[in-house]
Amino acid sequence: MNFRPLILPVLSLTLLACENKCLTLAKKVCECEDVASAVETCQDRAESEMASVDISSEQEALCESKLDSCACVGLDTPQGQINCGLANEPGESDAP
Repeated sequence: MNFRPLILPVLSLTLLACENKCLTLAKKVCECEDVASAVETCQDRAESEMASVDISSEQEALCESKLDSCACVGLDTPQGQINCGLANEPGESDAP
């Protein structure tokens, strides 16, 4: 299963130069790739893109709140995407 297109919404909310909860969350989503080389490519891209954007404390808190519920099983479902921060809860906006 290819989750690279799904990782972009996480990256748009979670970019930062050093390892933080959002980078950890992005890497966790990358681990759902089927092939080890795809996992590595995804994680490298996450690190690279996060290095160029600042993240707010609210965004960091949101990422931290998603870490425990995010799992590869069900990631291709609406609830799984919500659990990993790839989609919003119904009625939520994109603005922090």
